[in-house]
Amino acid sequence: MLHLAGLPANALSTMDFGDRALVASVSIPYLATFIWAFHRLTRMLRNFEAGRFFERETVSDLRAFSGLLLVAKFLSLAAMHARVWLLMHLLGPGKKVVAMLNLSSDDLAILLLCALFFAIAGMMEEGRRLAEENREFV
Repeated sequence: MLHLAGLPANALSTMDFGDRALVASVSIPYLATFIWAFHRLTRMLRNFEAGRFFERETVSDLRAFSGLLLVAKFLSLAAMHARVWLLMHLLGPGKKVVAMLNLSSDDLAILLLCALFFAIAGMMEEGRRLAEENREFV
């Protein structure tokens, strides 16, 4: 059984495969952004393994990861509401599904995590700048 956020569990069971696929496809931008974010995280962790903690690429990957994760979160919230609208449109005027804006504590935790990553990236950038300054003196 396919369950998508924002929709009742049995809402898709009465629809044909094409309509279910259309409703599910609303999540593709969110999923693509999420995958891109974790690609940048993987690159950053490889730089950590190589001992390149304060290089431009490492800091850039951390900033990109946190920014893409934030964008993915907003896209997931937008996708949830787009799915509800699409389901209401596909079901027709006789069957309405009501959804309200839903922001859970998990959503807030992810937003705070993104802010923390941005702060860490700022500290890493300052560390990189100080390391370059020290190399110039030597």
